[in-house]
Amino acid sequence: MKLVESNNANLEKIKKVSRVISGISSALMYIMIVGIFLATLALIFLNGSDAKINVGDLMFPMEQATTAVRVLSIGLVFLAGAVFVFTFLHLKRLFKLYSEGEIFTEGTVKEIKNLGFMLILWAIFEGILFGVETLIAAIIELDVSVTFDISAIFLPLFIGIIVQIIARIMDEGRRLKEDIDLTI
Repeated sequence: MKLVESNNANLEKIKKVSRVISGISSALMYIMIVGIFLATLALIFLNGSDAKINVGDLMFPMEQATTAVRVLSIGLVFLAGAVFVFTFLHLKRLFKLYSEGEIFTEGTVKEIKNLGFMLILWAIFEGILFGVETLIAAIIELDVSVTFDISAIFLPLFIGIIVQIIARIMDEGRRLKEDIDLTI
């Protein structure tokens, strides 16, 4: 009987913490959406000698930004923003499920897989960012060398693959539990 009470108390703690994390993820998702909107407006409308654009490792005056550079920069804002927004969305969904007491379910496994996928997308974005930085430096004839950081691609890729493997293991455990529950 004590084991059941202990398990119920632990589940209630998980639910409580998960509600908080779900709320934080939701807030961060909306902050990212506002940030994407504001960055896009700045890239479209800001001009002047004091305004600067920061694209990855590059920083240059806004007055040097051609239309092509602004379009590329807006594309990067949307691409990076989408990765973050969808990461926070899947975190929100995962912890919402946890807050409802769904721990080892098909829904939680799906959200964990989605998080792994978002990390893999982040690694791809880092590769795209390097290419766009190089292109922008060439377009506006910046006298800088753009450096390629392999860890910026390798780390999210590696963690994303590990998260995918963990999700598959959790899915197999969920299936085994369902089989055992049906047997009893």
